[in-house]
Amino acid sequence: MRLLEDMRNGIERNEFVLEYQPQLDLSSGRVCGVEALVRWEHPQFGRMMPGQFIPLAEDAGSIKLLGRWVLNEACRQMKAWLETGYELETMGVNVSARQFRDASWIDDVLKALESNGLEPRFLELEITESHLIQDKFYAVQVMEQLRELGVGLAIDDFGTGYSSLSAISEFPLNRLKIDQTFIDKTSSDDKARGIARAIVSLGQVLDLDVVAEGVETADQLDFLKAIGCAKGQGYFLGRPVAAADLEETLARKA
Repeated sequence: MRLLEDMRNGIERNEFVLEYQPQLDLSSGRVCGVEALVRWEHPQFGRMMPGQFIPLAEDAGSIKLLGRWVLNEACRQMKAWLETGYELETMGVNVSARQFRDASWIDDVLKALESNGLEPRFLELEITESHLIQDKFYAVQVMEQLRELGVGLAIDDFGTGYSSLSAISEFPLNRLKIDQTFIDKTSSDDKARGIARAIVSLGQVLDLDVVAEGVETADQLDFLKAIGCAKGQGYFLGRPVAAADLEETLARKA
């Protein structure tokens, strides 16, 4: 109860911040996109990571207010970077299960885009695979509406949600993000390498972009390049950082 009350006040007091993790084109090393990750600078408990407060916000219904703030801030920052001249393709924003089921959520997405003057094609919403298969018919309806707006859609943590291949082909997606548990094991596990290779091939067949999450070693990066994975993100490629710190990287690479 204390954290929930603090959360409502914290949004008003600007205690929440976004950090941005770069996504790289593996063939060129160019920063092609970013993923927005929310942090809570709690006045008593210090920095809190999403796993410490997002489940609580979902259970209590506070995720709508927080999610609306994240969307607006991510769109504002992306617009600022584009106006500066940085050639970024997408700003990834995670979507919680409760947000995805909220009938008014699409309006929140539209308002965030319009109020910040951001073209929809620069926003990519990341939806966990397990959320989609709970109600495939509803998920397709919502995703079709978002696609009509021009917003990009990605399945996050792909490979862990047990969805069928037929279901994946029906979702109006732009991108698959290979779950980091598979990438982590590619250095020592033949099955993990096989799964990663299969997901990359699946993406190519379905004309979907593929991003490998959790790239943490040079060996993993070399393997991903060898199997034709287009993009990646992870600590080896770039940690989540404040907007100003990422701008230094973008300016240097430019």
